[in-house]
Amino acid sequence: MRKNECERWDVGQTSIRWTLVLLVAAFNSTALRAQQPEAIAISAQRVIDGAGRQLTNAAVVVEGNRITSVGPLPASFRGRRIDLGDATILPGLIDVHAHVVWYFNAQGRYHTGSDGETPAQSALAAAGNAYETLWSGVTTLQSPGSAQDKDLRDAIARGAIPGPRILTSLGSISGGEPEQIRQRILLGASAPSAEGPYTAKTQAQMTQRESKKTAMTA
Repeated sequence: MRKNECERWDVGQTSIRWTLVLLVAAFNSTALRAQQPEAIAISAQRVIDGAGRQLTNAAVVVEGNRITSVGPLPASFRGRRIDLGDATILPGLIDVHAHVVWYFNAQGRYHTGSDGETPAQSALAAAGNAYETLWSGVTTLQSPGSAQDKDLRDAIARGAIPGPRILTSLGSISGGEPEQIRQRILLGASAPSAEGPYTAKTQAQMTQRESKKTAMTA
């Protein structure tokens, strides 16, 4: 395709048959970052700009891994153009509670440590979950807690596999009195993960509020 020639994607003819196009790859996918940093303009009949506005016949311009323009295509644009036609572009979604490394094993049952699955099978399942999550439109997720999140998070961050950005506590706190939970948080504050103590603190605050409600209604 010659430079500046517009690629038109017939959304209705793809095997996926999009009715709503999410710009997950262009907005936040680390897979895109590994490609050459040519500017890309992706246009559609409707663009939700993330600031409360719906734009008509607008374009999203991506340079490298950054969005540099949302709105009318700049007259000076000289990069690759993709026209999605009668579709809707919107920012990537955020899943605030997701257990991305949980999965169903080869027998169709929830995976446990004693079901015979190998570490490689578990890693492949987690990578598959991340891929499906990304292509569902979610570009950032928070996982409140598995130590297995770390390798998946780091692989996505360095561009080894496609997936959403993962914020994880790398562990979870369940049960116990507020003071016991507080002590666990203090112990976790020295852990190498910056996300862990923050998420644990939030969980402890919620537990304390629930405890107060129980005491007031008892």
